[in-house]
Amino acid sequence: TFEQYYPAYHELKYNFEPTNFQVYQQQLLTEECIIEYFVGEQHNYWFYLDKEGIQMDTISNNLPLNNWVIDFRNSITFPYIQDIQNSSVKDSSDEIYARLGHQLYHHLVRPALSKKEIKKVRIIPDGVLGYLPFDALLTKEIGLGKLGQYNTYPYFQKQRQVSYSYSLSLLEEMQQNKPQPTNKELLVFATTF
Repeated sequence: TFEQYYPAYHELKYNFEPTNFQVYQQQLLTEECIIEYFVGEQHNYWFYLDKEGIQMDTISNNLPLNNWVIDFRNSITFPYIQDIQNSSVKDSSDEIYARLGHQLYHHLVRPALSKKEIKKVRIIPDGVLGYLPFDALLTKEIGLGKLGQYNTYPYFQKQRQVSYSYSLSLLEEMQQNKPQPTNKELLVFATTF
């Protein structure tokens, strides 16, 4: 049967237990937190969990969240997918990146991260936020004179270590089933083009 051939999958799918937040709080270090998002049809929320407790708040429904995420991702990838000879298109992408990178940070991350001592943030996105590279968001606005000077941008990842998970349950499963270190050697070959 399916259960015999794939016991781990069967266990994960059919023996689901609700999340116990106290378990995660005990495992977190003082400088760590988890921010989980819920994107619904009528309401959007963020949940913040650290060693001290849990908080929840709404994200404004007036934000064009889907459009912002798509436009932000396109501002990153479009100039490099297309062979752009026109510098005005590149400049426009830089401007969109700077504007939306800060707006998304301002509305999605900053309200949850009121504690300054947090150094490690685990993001659990939902819906369209699963396509958002949170570590590339900008913690401050970029002036027009600084557009395109990427090494000077105030990226979120420069302030805090950012990691991702798809759910608290999956995170717990991954932590329980960490692979044991081995002394096996690995030989890898790669071609060059």
